[in-house]
Amino acid sequence: MPLIEIDGETYRKHLAKYAYNHNWTSSQITEAFNDGLVDKKQRQTFTLMILMMIVLLAFPILKSIMSSNKTIAMLNSKIDVGLVGIIFAVIALLMKLAPQKEAIARIPWNTIIMIAGMLIAVAVKAGTINELSSWIGSNVSVALVPIAFSFVAAFMSFFSSTTGVVTPALFPLIPALAASTGLSAEALFAATVLGSQSSAISPFSSGGSLIMASCGKEDERVSLFNRLMFLAVPTSVILCAGFNYIVTTML
Repeated sequence: MPLIEIDGETYRKHLAKYAYNHNWTSSQITEAFNDGLVDKKQRQTFTLMILMMIVLLAFPILKSIMSSNKTIAMLNSKIDVGLVGIIFAVIALLMKLAPQKEAIARIPWNTIIMIAGMLIAVAVKAGTINELSSWIGSNVSVALVPIAFSFVAAFMSFFSSTTGVVTPALFPLIPALAASTGLSAEALFAATVLGSQSSAISPFSSGGSLIMASCGKEDERVSLFNRLMFLAVPTSVILCAGFNYIVTTML
């Protein structure tokens, strides 16, 4: 028998609060989960997720503990997050944990393509970023250079990954720009990282795409897209640019 006789939706909504208010033990919470909240396939999916996290985290943790062990260091360097994710996804498909067509239909392919940073990669290869950096150094006043770099990094991160695309493209340009303007290179590095992170919640970037992917319903996804695009991202970018300006002037 379930511990509480309520419908499934209310069960999911109030279980945690009810358990907290009534000082449930871990065994009671586990029984409640088994009775109505989680079915067999969901438990199997959760188990696969835990196993995947163990596989991904085991070797980095072991390496930090036994840094001198060459075997662990080698295995840690060979672990690829994408490959491990694909392997466990295939296992989930073979176990038929979800309808294959429905699961594939829910994948936000347009967002995944944008994450790859294809447009930004083309711009980097074409030398656009180098030209833009040179233009900023010669046409923008020294005091506004950190703000300009913050906005450039934010624009690039709007469509691509900060660590995968933005910082590798902009960091090599900073030493020369710092030497020509007299600004602190450390301040420009910080402005670039903070600026790129300020737009990471864009629906087309890494953080925002993960938020979008968590929405199962289409109407919720559309509403969240608009809020991220027209409220969260502009607010974050503007506040970050102002912060970068203040910090740079202080340094």
